[in-house]
Amino acid sequence: MSTSKMKWYVVHTLTNSEKRAKKLLDIEIKRAIEAKPEVAELFGSPITVDGDEVETYTSPVLVPESKVLYDGSKERSVVKFPGYLFVNCVLNDTTKTIIRETNRISKINEAPLKKREVDQLLGIKEQKKEEKVEVVLSVNVGEDVEIVDGPFKSMIAEIKGIDKKNKKVTVGVKMFGRTNNVDLKFTQVKKIDSHQDK
Repeated sequence: MSTSKMKWYVVHTLTNSEKRAKKLLDIEIKRAIEAKPEVAELFGSPITVDGDEVETYTSPVLVPESKVLYDGSKERSVVKFPGYLFVNCVLNDTTKTIIRETNRISKINEAPLKKREVDQLLGIKEQKKEEKVEVVLSVNVGEDVEIVDGPFKSMIAEIKGIDKKNKKVTVGVKMFGRTNNVDLKFTQVKKIDSHQDK
């Protein structure tokens, strides 16, 4: 079957069940293919952009994730679109049945995503460039942080102001008996663990 008939569809999952639903759907697709090998032609293969393979997906089911850096140290992956996963397939009675009868899936949007939406929503173009990491800093004004980068590295400073929009903080650095305010990026400071001595 022509791959031009393959489209990306939005599939709704139960809350916080995206990864589990993906695993279950992968299992159901594999079972269906084992029972009827021709079903393999109804589900997609690796994503390609402008002829370049972005990443080898062994599954036609995708749960897009983005990296988030918490407090300057802990990098975690978070689901980009909670409550959704994306399936690359030819939508017909066979594929609809496989998808809808999978646990933790509530429904499928039968209108396929446009190519532009696929590129934007799934972040395919971003993956071709260096992957962007969102930075999250969970500190409040008045709390102490450790400076982890720049000329004031290893110094302890007090948060004086937080600019979430520009991902910057103003900190008070004690030098020569007085406090100087310095603007730093979120990535240049690290929250001090509560059990750690200040």
